[in-house]
Amino acid sequence: MNRRLPHGLFSVLFLLSVGGCTTLGLPAFSVGGEGEGPDGLHSTMTQSRLETLFGDEVDAIVGPPGAIQTRMDGVPLFLLSDEENDRMKLIAQIASASNFEGSVFGLLIQANFDRTLDARYAISDGVIFAVFQHPISSLTPGLIRSAVSQVLNLAENFNSTYAAGGPRPIAAPTDDL
Repeated sequence: MNRRLPHGLFSVLFLLSVGGCTTLGLPAFSVGGEGEGPDGLHSTMTQSRLETLFGDEVDAIVGPPGAIQTRMDGVPLFLLSDEENDRMKLIAQIASASNFEGSVFGLLIQANFDRTLDARYAISDGVIFAVFQHPISSLTPGLIRSAVSQVLNLAENFNSTYAAGGPRPIAAPTDDL
């Protein structure tokens, strides 16, 4: 049986596919969330505001705008931001990858799938990092606090639960499906 979509539904689906699922110019309303402006809309985060809010979460920060660092709970944290490209990265260096066997890398990939929340384990230049990446413009104060917490948890839980949230054991990968 050949069924056709109603003309109106087809038009909406076509517009969404052509427009890349954009919001079609509609404002982003918040529901009582942080970062809400006086008109009920989310205020856009800027690099300067991001760095100020990040600085409020830690004891001290050093470095130029776009590349600041601090230490929290004994973990070095780096906040890299690029306002022109609307991106930020919150990074914690964990360990040299050369200190670990291949099985650890499988655990990191598995953890990235099911227990790292919005942060991720990453390897660059032979170093294992905990990383949170996000567009700057859509960040909220609550999301910044969550990012700091997730990255610190990944650094702390490396080689144990590998979790960004509360304690949760991780099993070694198996060949069974």
